[in-house]
Amino acid sequence: QQNVGVYLTDTFDITEQLSVTLAGRWQYVNIAIRDRSGVNPSLNGNHDFNRFGPAAGLTFQALKNLGLFFSYSEGFRAPTPAELTCADPDAPCNLPNAFLADPPLRPVVARTYELGARGKLPLFGNPNALEWNVALFRTDVTDDILFTATQTGGAGFFRNVDGTRRQGAEAGLAGAWKRLRYYLSYAFVDATYQSNETLASVTEANGVVIHPGDKIPGIPQHNVKFGAEVEIVKNLWVGADVIAASGVYLRGDDANQQSKTDSYAILNLQARYRPIPEVELWTRVDNATNARYVSGGAVNFNAFANPIAVQRFVAPGSPVGAWGGVRVSF
Repeated sequence: QQNVGVYLTDTFDITEQLSVTLAGRWQYVNIAIRDRSGVNPSLNGNHDFNRFGPAAGLTFQALKNLGLFFSYSEGFRAPTPAELTCADPDAPCNLPNAFLADPPLRPVVARTYELGARGKLPLFGNPNALEWNVALFRTDVTDDILFTATQTGGAGFFRNVDGTRRQGAEAGLAGAWKRLRYYLSYAFVDATYQSNETLASVTEANGVVIHPGDKIPGIPQHNVKFGAEVEIVKNLWVGADVIAASGVYLRGDDANQQSKTDSYAILNLQARYRPIPEVELWTRVDNATNARYVSGGAVNFNAFANPIAVQRFVAPGSPVGAWGGVRVSF
C-alpha cells in the first residue's frame, strides 16, 4: 500500500474580530494485491483511490473573553485489502479470511460539522483563571463499508452502504488557583446506523437486521474525565484523575437487542518531582483501586459449553499498574 498526501492551509483576518481558515488535502492511495501461490492469478490487481478534501472554518471574537467558531471538513479512507477481497455477494466469506478477486469498493467519505464557543471566566480575583469550551458536532459518513449478509446464511461480504453518523456535544473546564491545577471534560457521542441493512453474523444464520437510529456497538455515549494536581512543596506535584464511561452494546448486537455493558470509572494517581530544572522524577498508578470493569465485548458461540450456546464475551479492563521513571531535558 502506498499513500501520498498534499495539503495546504491559510488563515485570513477579515476584521479584527473575524478570521477565516481555508484548507484542503489531496490524497492518493494505491493498494497492490498479488497472488504468490499461483492458484488464483485473477486476484492480481492495483486499486487506486484519490480525493480532495476541503476544510473551512470561521472564528469570531465576540467579546474579550468569548470566542465563537464554526468548521467544516471532509476526509476519506480507502478500503482495506481484506475488504477489497471479500466484496462479491456471489462469493461470500464466512469471515474475511480468504483473498478473492472481487468487485471494487468506493472509498469511505466523512463530512464533519462543528459549532462552538470558548472563553475565560474570572475566579478568585484572576480574570483569566477559568478556561471553558463547549461544542456541538456531527460527522456523516457516506459509502461506509459494512460486512453484510447474503442469502446463503451465515456468510457475508463487504459493501458500501448509505451511511453512518456520529454526533454529539463536548464541554470542558480547566483552571488554576495558587498551587492547584484542575480540569473537567465531558463528551456525549451518539453513533448510529443510517440505513436499513442486514449485517452478517457469526451467531445468526439470517444475519442481523439494523435500522436507522440503531446504535453502533463499542462506542460509549457518555465519557467523563476530571482531575487535579497540586504542588505540595516546591517542585513536588501530586495529582489524581478519574476516567468514567457509560456501557456499550457488544459487537454482534448491532440491532441493540441485548443489554449494554455496565458503566465504569477508574482512578489514576500520579506524582512528579523536579530537583533541578533539567531533571524530573515521576511515578504513576493506573486503576489504583484495581476496579473490575468491562471495556467491550462480542456475542459469539461458546464452544466449551455443553451444549454449545450463544453467550456474551467481554473484554476485561486493565488491572492496577504502576510505572516510574526519569525525564531529562538538555
